[in-house]
Amino acid sequence: MFKHLAAFFIIAVLFIGCSSKSEECVAPTIEKNLVGTWKAVIVEDGKATDTGELTK
Repeated sequence: MFKHLAAFFIIAVLFIGCSSKSEECVAPTIEKNLVGTWKAVIVEDGKATDTGELTK
């Protein structure tokens, strides 16, 4: 009896959790994700062509 009740509860939670997402997943802008100082390397055709720093 306990196994059936536990299985029903797990299935119900998964069903509710999966059906409640109606919005599309959109990543935040770079300004919100880029925190601190980052070293950047531009790679073209497998070779590093330029370097720099990005700071937020």
